[in-house]
Amino acid sequence: MTCASAFNVPMMFVFGDSFVDSGNNNHLNTTARANHQPYGINFEERRATGRWSDGRIVTDYLADYIGLSYPPCFLDSVNITRGANFGSAGSGILNITHIVREVLTFTDQVNGFDTYVTNLNQMLGRTLSEYLVSRSIFYINIGNNDVNDYLLDHNATALPFGFRASLLYQMQTKIQQLYRAGARKMIVTSNYALGCAPMYQIYGRCNPVGLNAARYYNQGLFDLLQTLQRTLRGLVIVYANAFQVMMDVHQQPLFYGMRNVTHPCCPNFSRPQNRWCYSSDTFCQQPSGYLFWDTAHPTDAFNRIAAQRFWQGDLRYAFPMNVRTLANL
Repeated sequence: MTCASAFNVPMMFVFGDSFVDSGNNNHLNTTARANHQPYGINFEERRATGRWSDGRIVTDYLADYIGLSYPPCFLDSVNITRGANFGSAGSGILNITHIVREVLTFTDQVNGFDTYVTNLNQMLGRTLSEYLVSRSIFYINIGNNDVNDYLLDHNATALPFGFRASLLYQMQTKIQQLYRAGARKMIVTSNYALGCAPMYQIYGRCNPVGLNAARYYNQGLFDLLQTLQRTLRGLVIVYANAFQVMMDVHQQPLFYGMRNVTHPCCPNFSRPQNRWCYSSDTFCQQPSGYLFWDTAHPTDAFNRIAAQRFWQGDLRYAFPMNVRTLANL
């Protein structure tokens, strides 16, 4: 196997929730699916693949920048030398998050990678397999559902210290498990700007409870990642500040080519409603002018902006280096 990437990155592995699910939930007995139009209307051949967007997601853009094909869904059982996407809409850091929806939990996803490595060792031999995994990039986007669910289920006005500690502990154990399996180059995203999604806004403004909870979790995550990078030899972790990117676009929409940062493109109602986009819904004519595609997930246009900031942005968006620098290591 030779590295087709323009960088020394042979594969990408993706873990997380609906922000990165590219179709794994299509194989599960769950209602958390986006495999119907108008999802995907701006994707290749207007296909609804299971991505929660009108087009591409952040990891698609990053794969493009690196020079890789999109990581295939783990449950599609395709050529494993192309990397894999383990993301599952509805999943959280904790196993109990959205468990009723029968999704791949974060534990399922990381355990799935252990199985992947075993199969790769058998196919290529341990030496080559370990080398390829160590040069690959691991992208983790999870935790949004945990924080959201806690606030909603408990009608809480803040995220308790103990709950945050449990999330960070589980995140730590999963990163350590991936490290033991050979991961050395990681990207871990912050929570997005929870409270700015249309379903949580208050009169067109970001809900401060969601924003403050996300900030509180993100600070703990940032500190954890710095500790892990110091203690796990050879591990490099990029903290991708999705919160900052979303706040920038929300506060300066015209600068980013956006004209609507408060309503979803689909469903195209005058007032946001707490539901997803269905095949019978009408949708806006120009999704590229919207921050949000549905009531919780961003458009292809926003995902491109976020990927660009992670790829070549400064320390506000990617710390301690951007993804381009990580790919060059």
